[in-house]
Amino acid sequence: MSKKSNPEHVRPKKKDKKAEARRRSRKRRNRVTRGLPSDVALRELARTYLELKHRLWPELIQTGYLPGLTDENVHALAEDFKRRFLGQQREERLGTIPSTATIAGSYVRYSDDNSNPRSLAQQLRLQLERARQNGHFIPWEHVYGDAAITGTTADRHGYRMAKAAIADVEDGIEVLYIDGIGRASRDMVEALSLGKLVEQSAKRMIGVSDGFDSEVTMSKMQLAMFAALQEMFIDQLRSGVNRGMHDAFRRGTNTGLPAIGFKLSPAVDPEGKQLFGKDGDPLNMLVVDRRMARYVKLAFRLFGERGWSMSRIGRRFNERRVDGKETWDSTRIRQLLTRYKYVGIEIYGTKRQYKHPVTATPLRIIQVACLSSRN
Repeated sequence: MSKKSNPEHVRPKKKDKKAEARRRSRKRRNRVTRGLPSDVALRELARTYLELKHRLWPELIQTGYLPGLTDENVHALAEDFKRRFLGQQREERLGTIPSTATIAGSYVRYSDDNSNPRSLAQQLRLQLERARQNGHFIPWEHVYGDAAITGTTADRHGYRMAKAAIADVEDGIEVLYIDGIGRASRDMVEALSLGKLVEQSAKRMIGVSDGFDSEVTMSKMQLAMFAALQEMFIDQLRSGVNRGMHDAFRRGTNTGLPAIGFKLSPAVDPEGKQLFGKDGDPLNMLVVDRRMARYVKLAFRLFGERGWSMSRIGRRFNERRVDGKETWDSTRIRQLLTRYKYVGIEIYGTKRQYKHPVTATPLRIIQVACLSSRN
């Protein structure tokens, strides 16, 4: 049978290009929306803003600046925050703000998906109350925030927007309210850089929970101490996490996402009793997923016995939507075919990734001696 008559040898590349285009598009979308709070968190943030403003600035209700506390207005403010975060055109102010008030901004953040999304609203509540005491007014268009993103990187869209508002001499803010130095940054160099920006812009930064105030005489020393403590906290946390991961690997419990062909199952001791972590949650271990394992075997057979290229195997996997995906390409197939796990060897800690100090984008990955391995 000729290659032309065999449909296995004639595969249109158009479908593979579409899969690659979808992957790039999805990556761009994820990049744009990275750090954007959920709709629920945004509505909670907007509702908290209106509730506090109505209580703290009741005279602004008559001027038309503050809209009524309704579900429609809460939704409108939440959508306005989203548009600003995504770089779309923002709405104009609803009215005039108090002429005697200093314009201020607010930055709120929480670190990961396991944090409480209501933390954003809780931080904003404290900042609005403190701002009212100081005679400062925080317009909604100067409320900035990031959700589920670490403070160890400065590559946070809401954070960059807040810094831009500080540097803006015409339409910016005079004061930036934060919950504490750790919410702004957990990197010592970046925290000091933020302090320098505030100083050079002749602006002010206030931390409502840690008592920081850039106008205080000893604020530079205070900032350096807080920044050092935040970075030390991250270093200790990272050390503890790594120690726990190493211990989990030695116990045989799961330390990451299961590879295709495996699934998670409750971890048990030699007597068959369920194992639990220090937080009381049940531990899991990897077991073979027979439904998906057949695709792993198929990839090895097609590559080793029939001489298929990795791109061609990827196209076959996309046609069958293996693991529910249509993003299989030569890179992913190569990762599958070179995984030690499939030949009974488990290795942990073989690579170290170096990232850009500001943007946290990966710069390079180097091989290091593995921390532990077993057959």
